[in-house]
Amino acid sequence: MMIVPWLKNLLAITAFFTSCEVHPNESKNERNMFCLECNDNPFCGSCIKSHHKDHRVIQVRRSSYTNVIKTIEIYKHLDILGIQTYVISNFTVVFINKRPYSQPTKKTIGIIGCNSDYLCKTCQRNLVGPYYFCSLACKFECIKKDGGFFLSAKETEEMERLLEESIKAPKQKAKKSREQNLKRKVDEAGINNEENEEDEENEQEERENMLPIQKPNSRRKGIPHRAPFF
Repeated sequence: MMIVPWLKNLLAITAFFTSCEVHPNESKNERNMFCLECNDNPFCGSCIKSHHKDHRVIQVRRSSYTNVIKTIEIYKHLDILGIQTYVISNFTVVFINKRPYSQPTKKTIGIIGCNSDYLCKTCQRNLVGPYYFCSLACKFECIKKDGGFFLSAKETEEMERLLEESIKAPKQKAKKSREQNLKRKVDEAGINNEENEEDEENEQEERENMLPIQKPNSRRKGIPHRAPFF
């Protein structure tokens, strides 16, 4: 992982999701954009056209009051191999900074039953899967401390596979969910048609039952007389 010029500034920013001073009257004026070219303060979406046209811009999002970036956006500009990814709203993200609350460490592994193979190399946070870091900040700190972070060819291949799967899996899940919803709507529409036909038949039967019964006209009036034989 090469330490790109803008990464240090991105990790240090605390003004994300504050109101934009340039567009105070906009309904959506929270500063959740960061320009990799300008490497300056965050800005809102309305600032892109006026100040950052044709620049490389990434959007910072919020998950459990923590700043995250979509994996599909950040991996194009930064080596994120080995960083834990998380699925949020049908897309994967990576955390920018260390998670704010404590997690099991090596000292409590025997008590809680955590897997010591899946701990962040920097902060010892428990990880869900064979990763090395919990956030961009932890990988950055490890590189500064150790002078780099290197993987073998086999490890690199495994991390690339996990990254590719993490990007594709939510899309496939969302596609499957859409197909299931469509099938359910079609099935429900079929059931409704059958119910409507059955209701129409019942209404027709009720209308027929409500019609007045007409008695046949009697042609016999008074005392009947037998016809003579001759």
